[in-house]
Amino acid sequence: MTTLQLGSNGPDVVTLQQTLKERGFDPGNIDGQFGRGTEAAVLAFQKSERLVSDGVARPAHACDVGIGGTGGCRERDPRRDRHGGIRNVSPHTDRQQ
Repeated sequence: MTTLQLGSNGPDVVTLQQTLKERGFDPGNIDGQFGRGTEAAVLAFQKSERLVSDGVARPAHACDVGIGGTGGCRERDPRRDRHGGIRNVSPHTDRQQ
């Protein structure tokens, strides 16, 4: 998936809209047009996941919502949180402190 934002259109937007709707973030019409409804749904998703909330759907966030596609998502390093920051993990127990 490419970065999608207000004004984007096409099949990636349809996939984004369908997935957001399935997850409870209603984008309005599923029409492949990234309009205000889709932007609001992306913002709501981002806030719920404590991501940067700017209404822009980036490939890394697509992995969080489950639409990364084949090879689009890398397996997360267990020492990192969902935002890429390093968690406070004890080197001996490998448990988050």
